[in-house]
Amino acid sequence: MHIEIYRYPAWGDVVEIETWCQSEGRIGTRRDWILKDIANAEVTGRATRLAFPEEENNRSLKKIPTLEDLAKYSIIGLKPRRADLDMNHHVNNFTYIGWILESILKRL
Repeated sequence: MHIEIYRYPAWGDVVEIETWCQSEGRIGTRRDWILKDIANAEVTGRATRLAFPEEENNRSLKKIPTLEDLAKYSIIGLKPRRADLDMNHHVNNFTYIGWILESILKRL
């Protein structure tokens, strides 16, 4: 991560943070930030972070195999764990993906 701070905010300053992502190569991502003082629209800082998988053999990059017999992989009666829920007792999309991967990996 690369961070440049041109001027630190003072107590009571309102700071706007603008951020965006873009791809960096085939499997990498880059996130940029700009920090602005709302009072005068002055840019007070910038940051950039590059993210690449640590290894080429990273499991997260492997393709999920095609399942021939779907009934063999289905489980009835699953209930979310407390850690899977937010404060409104909703399960987010990331947790659903984790459940799918967890069930596939247990069966392989």
